[in-house]
Amino acid sequence: MNLFQSIFGGREETHGNYPESRIEAAIERAVDGTDARLRLLPGYRKRLRVPVIHAIDQIVPLVDNIPAPVAAGPREFTADSTLCAFYASAAAMLDQFSRDRSLQEYLATSEGRGAERVTALVLAERTQRTTLGIDLAGETLRREVPQVTVNFREHNVVDPRDSEPEARRQLKLFSDNYLDRSVTTILAGQR
Repeated sequence: MNLFQSIFGGREETHGNYPESRIEAAIERAVDGTDARLRLLPGYRKRLRVPVIHAIDQIVPLVDNIPAPVAAGPREFTADSTLCAFYASAAAMLDQFSRDRSLQEYLATSEGRGAERVTALVLAERTQRTTLGIDLAGETLRREVPQVTVNFREHNVVDPRDSEPEARRQLKLFSDNYLDRSVTTILAGQR
């Protein structure tokens, strides 16, 4: 049986829960994302194997625990506090979606053109600052009260797909590329 699998490319070898190809690809992405000179070290793959498997072990439950998708259309904008926090207005949200390269590329594919609904991870950088504002305490108006303002910028759509299960599967495969962002949420937008 092993002879036939080796000749005809039967099932891929797995170590633990993950196929060897996934582990190798994750190691190479880790090296590409840090310093390609690591490849010059003898045995770099062996040294990075355990940390990469540990990272994959952390990513899978992280993706599984992302909340259910939020419909992201003009009508849903005012009804959902997540969208209101992430974007200044429905028009700004739609503008961000229309300019996102990843979403444009997906919608240009045959899968994207036929999609009734698109599910994707939306990443944004959170900025926070303290300002002075006005506060009403009872009937007294207080000035120069410290207040914290939170904004989101640099929105990016990641791995758009035509179904939530497929979007989550892709995130599990490739999410280690996106873990350095400060805020993540999953949104489903209607076309």
